[in-house]
Amino acid sequence: LLERVGGGSPQLCFVHRQFQEFAAARALRRRPPQKIVEHVARVGRVPGWQEPLVLAAGLGAAEPLVQALVESDDPSSPLSLEALTAARAELETGAISPDRADLLASALEDRMKSPVPLLAYEAGELAVRLAREAPSSFARIARGLSAHTQEWTRAIGWTLRAVTKDLETEELGNALERGILDDFVCRQVLFRAEHSVKEASTLRTEFARTAIAWLLEQEDAMANKVLRSVCVRTDFPVGLAREFRDQLVARGLGDPLKIDAAKLAESVAFLPNMIGNARAGEIAFLESVLAACGPGPSSSPRAPELEPDRSPLTLRRLATSIGLNQHAAASDLDAIRIDEGKPILEVVIRGAVVAMGLDRSSLRSEAELALAGVSEDRERRSSLWWMGYGESEELDWDRASAELRPSSELLARGLHHPSRVIAVCALHLLAAGSKDEGIRAVRAQLGAYRSFGLLLATHACLHWGEPAIVAILERCEARLDPPTESMLELLPEADAHQDRVRAILHRGLLAGDTKVAASAARGLSRLLPLGPTDQEHIRSAFEYWLGSEPPEVIDYVVQHSPRPDLVRAGLVAGAFQPADLVDMLSDSRSDVKGAAREALAELAGRDSSLATELVDRIVSGELPPVLLEALAKGQALPHAEQSPVQLLKSPQSGVRRVALEILARGAELPVASANQVWELLEDPAPEIRNIAARLLRDRSWERPET
Repeated sequence: LLERVGGGSPQLCFVHRQFQEFAAARALRRRPPQKIVEHVARVGRVPGWQEPLVLAAGLGAAEPLVQALVESDDPSSPLSLEALTAARAELETGAISPDRADLLASALEDRMKSPVPLLAYEAGELAVRLAREAPSSFARIARGLSAHTQEWTRAIGWTLRAVTKDLETEELGNALERGILDDFVCRQVLFRAEHSVKEASTLRTEFARTAIAWLLEQEDAMANKVLRSVCVRTDFPVGLAREFRDQLVARGLGDPLKIDAAKLAESVAFLPNMIGNARAGEIAFLESVLAACGPGPSSSPRAPELEPDRSPLTLRRLATSIGLNQHAAASDLDAIRIDEGKPILEVVIRGAVVAMGLDRSSLRSEAELALAGVSEDRERRSSLWWMGYGESEELDWDRASAELRPSSELLARGLHHPSRVIAVCALHLLAAGSKDEGIRAVRAQLGAYRSFGLLLATHACLHWGEPAIVAILERCEARLDPPTESMLELLPEADAHQDRVRAILHRGLLAGDTKVAASAARGLSRLLPLGPTDQEHIRSAFEYWLGSEPPEVIDYVVQHSPRPDLVRAGLVAGAFQPADLVDMLSDSRSDVKGAAREALAELAGRDSSLATELVDRIVSGELPPVLLEALAKGQALPHAEQSPVQLLKSPQSGVRRVALEILARGAELPVASANQVWELLEDPAPEIRNIAARLLRDRSWERPET
């Protein structure tokens, strides 16, 4: 456990830091109270001493230690850790003293009012833990905090009120319904900053858990109303949502008809950790909601709040959650019907078979066979085999074909099956008998311009190579209409047919379909080197799409617009110069501006003079500050010594924020610059105050003397 400090040295040190901290805590515990106070004055802000101080309190030195730490605290300094260490030290004792709880409540109150969210949240997280053991000490400050002008301080106050049970049902209900949880997230403060504050999510979860538990204890109409309003929220942490739903299942939550079933299904029943892990009681709860909101059996009522056009989607999701559950039986699935009485088997069949433990080497029970929804025994076996082996890359398809002996009629049906898994498996089984037959099937599907033909061609290209690629090339060249997105994604792999591929991609750039044009641009970006003809086609296509707005809804256009891909392709091809990209920054379309920023950042990363020029133009206000974020993300900012200092003085908050990120990368600072970081603790932007506080703490930069 010990080693010498140096060769031949009589001094020893601990190999493991934890032993060193333990020894220091034991030694501190044995000192007289006055010596403890003197020691705290020297090391209270030293990060390496925090654990020994906390441990010493747990060993019996809490009285002088907590008092000394609180007296040394400076709430306005991000370097001051004394009050936080005092709170942790008190928690370490396991038996909180009422007098020290009052002392800590007063010390933490000032910190929870800090204009720096980081400092407020870390104090609030400890205050909540203390308030559970000493509610009276913190109840007296909670109401004042919950009415504070700062949203993060209000959030902490509400959490303390929930923990100390200083609540009224109607007051809490109104707060929840007007969005106090959204307020608590403080999105503008946390999620726009580079350094988020983890304590905020901890407190938010604590608030929601405590408030809901308190509401569940109430037996009045208002409590039920608030619970229903909470259960349709979509911003719960996943773990908390499961816990909440457990409580709802246990309580019964009244009549499901009074809940907006569609929102309930989307916000509570379908969080990621619920799928495939529901328990029997939760299944019953889901089924009760399903029966209440869906068109199912004639005896089931229908919730008037549920929009008719949303019911199939909602019911599919509910049914899928049940179907993927390991405890579900075939009868459970067969009983759920949607879309004019059709069973939901098509929706959940593959997941249900796998979740129910289908043994792929032996099909065990009639219940499993019935899931296939087919009549003949051989077809049942084939369907189950397809669903069980679906996308396996290691499956021996020759062995599968020999064992199943599928008929040609069955394979033909499989190729046209609406299930992607079954269609692909049918293709592999067909090719296991004859690859020529497989290629002919692909050609037939492509000739019919079927989407499944492209899917089958994809798998054929992956497994069969050249014959399938040639089939796709011939299909693209034979038709006048442009190739689809799926085809274009495959073509760049055809290295032996570059000229044919380029011609097809050039035609795809001007396709009327946004996804096809975007795919063509991405395809060209992978065909290096690109020549003048490629540049000309890219510029022409960009000008065409720049002046057009496809008829899709705006969200779809932003998501699938070809313009960003055309900008990237143009950058690769040399079709766009920095001046072109700068002009794009003033475009009204967000996708064009975003792509131009990324492209400029890429160029600036390769050309330091361009990076310096762009930063100077940003600081002068000629270019938008958001470009600076792209440069920082792409590590394209210049590392000149004066750049951070210059940027910290900018009147634009975006510029100041990125300047802090430059400093955080490790540049040494003169005293004047460190002083400017301290001044940013009073910056109007909360996210800048957060980053400045964290930077000062990480570097242990004391405030320079003026």
